[in-house]
This record gives sequence, C-alpha cells and structure tokens, in this order.
Amino acid sequence: MLLTRLSEKECAVEVFWVPGSFEIAGTAARLAEKGGYDGILALGCLIEGETDHYKLLATEVAKGLAKLAVEGSVPVGFGVLATHSFEDALNRAGIKAGNEGALAMRSLIEMMDLYGQVKK
Repeated sequence: MLLTRLSEKECAVEVFWVPGSFEIAGTAARLAEKGGYDGILALGCLIEGETDHYKLLATEVAKGLAKLAVEGSVPVGFGVLATHSFEDALNRAGIKAGNEGALAMRSLIEMMDLYGQVKK
C-alpha cells in the first residue's frame, strides 16, 4: 500500500507494506483515521490460483476501500489488480498494457485536488 501526502511546498510519499491483500483496507482505514494524509493509494495484486480464493479477497478488498472512500475524509485511489497469471500482472504493471499503478496515482492526485476545492 502506498500513501501520499502532497502540498504546494513538498511532496512526500510514505510506503506501508502489509502482509497480504486482505490487510490493505484495514490499514488504509487506520491511517486515514490517524490523519495527516491528503490521499491514500492502495496498490496490490492478487493472482488466480487453483481455487477462487483470489476472487473472494479481491471483492472484499474492493468493498473495504470503497467504504473508506465514501465514509472517509481523504480520497482513496484503487490500484489493486486481480489477474489470471503473473504475466498478466506484469503486463498491467507497465510492460504491455500501460501502468495501472501510475493511472491510479494520477486519479488520486486529481481527486485530492477536487477534495481541496470542495472542502467543508
């Protein structure tokens, strides 16, 4: 998971590694609650195995981050991939199909700007 703090004078990025995809949403929620961040970008990848376990995890991570995005005070960027193979994951991370993480960061920066415009 990647968390960002941006201001006109500085650009600071803090990186928090979690042991698995299930822990992304909970960690993001605690960091949002702690405050001091202008945005949160969740990055990760789930790769299909022999069971549907990755689908269950991908669904729950997406639900948790969506809930945080709606109920939290900072924008949340979603860059968690669910792929069928390691090759697919590499391709979506920038080798062939564009860099989904970079796109998620661009979207987060736009949302941080928008949240700044509509502040309470």
